[in-house]
Amino acid sequence: MKVSPRTEEIARRFWAEAGAPPGFPRDIERAVALALPVAIVTLPRLASHTIQQWLRRRGIPVSVPQGHRDLMGCIVARCGYALILVPGTDPEEERRFTVAHEVAHLIVHYLLPRGVLIAALGEGIVDVLDGHRPPTLAERATAALSALHLGPHVHLMPRHGPGAGTVLRFEDEADELALELLAPCEAIEAALRSVEVARLDGAARCGALGARFGVPPYVFQEVVEARRPRPGSFLEEAMSLLREKQP
Repeated sequence: MKVSPRTEEIARRFWAEAGAPPGFPRDIERAVALALPVAIVTLPRLASHTIQQWLRRRGIPVSVPQGHRDLMGCIVARCGYALILVPGTDPEEERRFTVAHEVAHLIVHYLLPRGVLIAALGEGIVDVLDGHRPPTLAERATAALSALHLGPHVHLMPRHGPGAGTVLRFEDEADELALELLAPCEAIEAALRSVEVARLDGAARCGALGARFGVPPYVFQEVVEARRPRPGSFLEEAMSLLREKQP
Protein backbone atom coordinates (compact mmCIF):
# COMPACT_ATOMS: atom_id res chain seq x y z
CA MET A 1 0.00 0.00 0.00
CA LYS A 2 1.39 3.38 -1.04
CA VAL A 3 0.30 6.93 -0.34
CA SER A 4 1.60 9.98 -2.17
CA PRO A 5 4.17 12.09 -0.27
CA ARG A 6 1.83 15.08 -0.67
CA THR A 7 -1.00 13.24 1.09
CA GLU A 8 1.32 12.15 3.91
CA GLU A 9 2.53 15.72 4.38
CA ILE A 10 -0.99 17.18 4.45
CA ALA A 11 -2.08 14.59 7.04
CA ARG A 12 1.03 15.26 9.14
CA ARG A 13 0.41 19.02 9.11
CA PHE A 14 -3.26 18.52 9.99
CA TRP A 15 -2.47 16.47 13.08
CA ALA A 16 0.31 18.89 14.03
CA GLU A 17 -2.29 21.66 14.10
CA ALA A 18 -4.77 19.51 16.02
CA GLY A 19 -2.21 18.18 18.47
CA ALA A 20 -0.44 14.84 18.59
CA PRO A 21 -2.55 12.22 16.78
CA PRO A 22 -4.39 10.01 19.28
CA GLY A 23 -4.85 6.28 19.19
CA PHE A 24 -7.54 4.56 17.18
CA PRO A 25 -10.32 5.18 16.41
CA ARG A 26 -9.40 8.85 15.96
CA ASP A 27 -11.75 11.65 17.00
CA ILE A 28 -11.73 13.51 13.70
CA GLU A 29 -14.50 15.92 14.71
CA ARG A 30 -12.55 17.21 17.72
CA ALA A 31 -9.40 17.49 15.60
CA VAL A 32 -11.26 19.49 12.95
CA ALA A 33 -12.47 21.93 15.58
CA LEU A 34 -8.87 22.49 16.71
CA ALA A 35 -7.17 22.62 13.31
CA LEU A 36 -9.55 24.19 10.79
CA PRO A 37 -12.09 27.04 10.44
CA VAL A 38 -14.92 24.51 10.21
CA ALA A 39 -18.21 23.82 11.97
CA ILE A 40 -19.81 20.37 11.79
CA VAL A 41 -23.61 20.36 11.62
CA THR A 42 -25.86 17.33 12.09
CA LEU A 43 -29.25 17.27 10.36
CA PRO A 44 -31.96 14.63 10.85
CA ARG A 45 -32.01 14.04 7.09
CA LEU A 46 -29.42 15.20 4.60
CA ALA A 47 -30.69 16.08 1.14
CA SER A 48 -30.29 19.07 -1.17
CA HIS A 49 -33.56 20.69 -0.15
CA THR A 50 -32.99 20.26 3.60
CA ILE A 51 -29.51 21.77 3.26
CA GLN A 52 -30.85 24.71 1.24
CA GLN A 53 -33.59 25.34 3.81
CA TRP A 54 -31.10 25.20 6.68
CA LEU A 55 -28.79 27.69 4.96
CA ARG A 56 -31.63 30.04 3.98
CA ARG A 57 -33.01 30.18 7.52
CA ARG A 58 -29.59 31.34 8.70
CA GLY A 59 -29.15 33.92 5.98
CA ILE A 60 -26.31 32.13 4.21
CA PRO A 61 -26.55 33.06 0.51
CA VAL A 62 -25.25 29.86 -1.07
CA SER A 63 -27.04 27.88 -3.77
CA VAL A 64 -26.97 24.09 -3.39
CA PRO A 65 -27.29 21.83 -6.47
CA GLN A 66 -30.72 20.27 -6.34
CA GLY A 67 -31.47 16.56 -6.34
CA HIS A 68 -33.79 14.09 -4.67
CA ARG A 69 -31.28 11.56 -3.35
CA ASP A 70 -30.24 11.35 0.27
CA LEU A 71 -26.64 12.38 0.88
CA MET A 72 -23.82 11.03 3.03
CA GLY A 73 -22.27 14.46 3.50
CA CYS A 74 -22.03 18.02 2.25
CA ILE A 75 -19.47 20.78 2.53
CA VAL A 76 -20.21 24.48 2.05
CA ALA A 77 -17.14 26.74 2.02
CA ARG A 78 -17.24 30.53 1.81
CA CYS A 79 -14.86 33.36 2.76
CA GLY A 80 -12.25 30.91 4.02
CA TYR A 81 -14.66 29.15 6.41
CA ALA A 82 -16.70 26.00 5.97
CA LEU A 83 -19.65 23.99 7.18
CA ILE A 84 -19.66 20.21 7.03
CA LEU A 85 -23.16 18.76 7.18
CA VAL A 86 -23.76 15.10 8.01
CA PRO A 87 -26.89 12.99 8.68
CA GLY A 88 -27.48 12.25 12.33
CA THR A 89 -28.83 8.76 11.61
CA ASP A 90 -25.59 7.33 10.18
CA PRO A 91 -23.53 4.91 12.29
CA GLU A 92 -20.52 6.41 14.07
CA GLU A 93 -17.94 4.79 11.77
CA GLU A 94 -19.76 6.01 8.65
CA ARG A 95 -19.98 9.52 10.03
CA ARG A 96 -16.27 9.47 10.95
CA PHE A 97 -15.23 8.64 7.40
CA THR A 98 -17.71 11.12 5.89
CA VAL A 99 -16.27 13.95 7.99
CA ALA A 100 -12.71 12.96 7.03
CA HIS A 101 -13.68 12.78 3.34
CA GLU A 102 -15.25 16.24 3.38
CA VAL A 103 -12.30 17.65 5.34
CA ALA A 104 -10.02 16.23 2.65
CA HIS A 105 -12.03 18.03 -0.04
CA LEU A 106 -11.87 21.24 1.98
CA ILE A 107 -8.10 21.11 2.39
CA VAL A 108 -7.07 19.83 -1.05
CA HIS A 109 -9.67 21.46 -3.27
CA TYR A 110 -10.47 24.71 -1.44
CA LEU A 111 -8.01 25.88 1.21
CA LEU A 112 -4.77 24.94 -0.55
CA PRO A 113 -5.74 26.37 -3.98
CA ARG A 114 -7.08 29.48 -2.21
CA GLY A 115 -3.73 29.90 -0.48
CA VAL A 116 -1.90 29.50 -3.80
CA LEU A 117 -4.00 32.25 -5.40
CA ILE A 118 -3.55 34.65 -2.49
CA ALA A 119 0.21 34.04 -2.54
CA ALA A 120 0.34 34.59 -6.31
CA LEU A 121 -1.99 37.60 -6.64
CA GLY A 122 -1.91 39.21 -3.19
CA GLU A 123 -4.60 39.93 -0.62
CA GLY A 124 -6.62 41.88 -3.21
CA ILE A 125 -7.81 38.59 -4.70
CA VAL A 126 -9.64 37.75 -1.46
CA ASP A 127 -12.55 40.03 -2.44
CA VAL A 128 -12.90 38.03 -5.65
CA LEU A 129 -12.64 34.68 -3.90
CA ASP A 130 -15.32 35.75 -1.42
CA GLY A 131 -17.65 37.07 -4.13
CA HIS A 132 -17.41 40.78 -3.26
CA ARG A 133 -16.29 41.86 -6.75
CA PRO A 134 -16.05 40.23 -10.19
CA PRO A 135 -12.66 38.89 -11.25
CA THR A 136 -10.61 40.38 -14.03
CA LEU A 137 -9.77 38.27 -17.06
CA ALA A 138 -6.27 37.64 -15.68
CA GLU A 139 -7.70 36.61 -12.30
CA ARG A 140 -10.09 34.18 -13.99
CA ALA A 141 -7.20 32.62 -15.88
CA THR A 142 -5.10 32.24 -12.72
CA ALA A 143 -8.04 30.71 -10.84
CA ALA A 144 -8.58 28.20 -13.64
CA LEU A 145 -4.91 27.20 -13.52
CA SER A 146 -5.20 26.73 -9.75
CA ALA A 147 -8.35 24.58 -10.17
CA LEU A 148 -10.27 26.87 -7.80
CA HIS A 149 -13.87 27.90 -8.33
CA LEU A 150 -14.34 31.60 -7.64
CA GLY A 151 -17.06 32.21 -5.06
CA PRO A 152 -18.75 29.75 -2.66
CA HIS A 153 -17.64 26.13 -2.87
CA VAL A 154 -20.27 23.39 -2.45
CA HIS A 155 -19.58 19.66 -2.58
CA LEU A 156 -22.26 16.99 -2.21
CA MET A 157 -21.46 13.37 -1.38
CA PRO A 158 -24.25 11.16 -2.84
CA ARG A 159 -25.31 8.07 -0.95
CA HIS A 160 -26.70 5.99 -3.82
CA GLY A 161 -27.63 6.27 -7.46
CA PRO A 162 -25.84 7.19 -10.70
CA GLY A 163 -22.55 8.90 -10.06
CA ALA A 164 -22.26 7.76 -6.43
CA GLY A 165 -19.50 5.31 -7.27
CA THR A 166 -17.91 7.22 -10.12
CA VAL A 167 -14.13 7.25 -9.85
CA LEU A 168 -12.98 10.83 -10.31
CA ARG A 169 -9.59 12.34 -9.59
CA PHE A 170 -10.98 14.67 -6.91
CA GLU A 171 -12.81 11.82 -5.19
CA ASP A 172 -9.73 9.61 -5.28
CA GLU A 173 -7.66 12.39 -3.73
CA ALA A 174 -10.25 12.96 -1.01
CA ASP A 175 -10.53 9.24 -0.23
CA GLU A 176 -6.76 8.85 -0.03
CA LEU A 177 -6.35 11.76 2.39
CA ALA A 178 -9.41 10.76 4.45
CA LEU A 179 -7.96 7.28 4.98
CA GLU A 180 -4.51 8.68 5.81
CA LEU A 181 -6.08 10.97 8.42
CA LEU A 182 -7.97 8.12 10.10
CA ALA A 183 -5.81 5.08 9.34
CA PRO A 184 -2.27 6.02 8.25
CA CYS A 185 -0.60 3.74 5.73
CA GLU A 186 2.02 2.57 8.25
CA ALA A 187 -0.66 1.71 10.80
CA ILE A 188 -2.64 -0.30 8.23
CA GLU A 189 0.49 -2.24 7.21
CA ALA A 190 1.27 -2.98 10.85
CA ALA A 191 -2.28 -4.22 11.43
CA LEU A 192 -2.14 -6.43 8.34
CA ARG A 193 1.07 -8.03 9.65
CA SER A 194 -0.43 -8.73 13.07
CA VAL A 195 -1.35 -12.31 13.90
CA GLU A 196 -5.00 -11.41 14.54
CA VAL A 197 -5.52 -9.89 11.08
CA ALA A 198 -3.03 -11.88 8.98
CA ARG A 199 -4.88 -15.15 9.61
CA LEU A 200 -8.11 -13.67 8.22
CA ASP A 201 -9.09 -13.33 4.60
CA GLY A 202 -11.36 -11.20 2.44
CA ALA A 203 -14.34 -9.63 4.16
CA ALA A 204 -13.19 -10.78 7.60
CA ARG A 205 -9.90 -8.93 7.18
CA CYS A 206 -11.73 -5.77 6.06
CA GLY A 207 -14.00 -6.11 9.07
CA ALA A 208 -11.05 -6.42 11.46
CA LEU A 209 -9.42 -3.30 10.00
CA GLY A 210 -12.72 -1.43 10.15
CA ALA A 211 -13.14 -2.30 13.82
CA ARG A 212 -9.58 -1.25 14.66
CA PHE A 213 -9.71 2.13 12.93
CA GLY A 214 -13.39 2.89 13.45
CA VAL A 215 -14.36 3.26 9.79
CA PRO A 216 -16.62 1.21 7.48
CA PRO A 217 -15.00 -2.09 6.39
CA TYR A 218 -15.58 -1.36 2.69
CA VAL A 219 -12.96 1.41 2.92
CA PHE A 220 -10.26 -1.29 3.11
CA GLN A 221 -11.52 -3.47 0.26
CA GLU A 222 -8.96 -2.25 -2.29
CA VAL A 223 -6.14 -2.52 0.26
CA VAL A 224 -7.03 -6.13 1.07
CA GLU A 225 -7.60 -7.09 -2.57
CA ALA A 226 -4.21 -5.68 -3.55
CA ARG A 227 -2.49 -7.98 -1.04
CA ARG A 228 -4.33 -11.12 -2.14
CA PRO A 229 -1.99 -13.55 -3.96
CA ARG A 230 -2.69 -13.60 -7.68
CA PRO A 231 -3.39 -17.06 -9.14
CA GLY A 232 -0.73 -18.26 -11.54
CA SER A 233 -1.51 -18.75 -15.22
CA PHE A 234 -1.88 -22.22 -16.78
CA LEU A 235 1.50 -21.79 -18.49
CA GLU A 236 3.22 -20.87 -15.22
CA GLU A 237 1.73 -23.89 -13.46
CA ALA A 238 2.72 -26.23 -16.31
CA MET A 239 6.31 -24.94 -16.33
CA SER A 240 6.49 -25.40 -12.58
CA LEU A 241 5.38 -29.03 -12.87
CA LEU A 242 7.94 -29.69 -15.63
CA ARG A 243 10.75 -28.26 -13.50
CA GLU A 244 9.71 -30.47 -10.57
CA LYS A 245 9.88 -33.61 -12.79
CA GLN A 246 13.34 -32.86 -14.17
CA PRO A 247 16.13 -35.03 -12.65
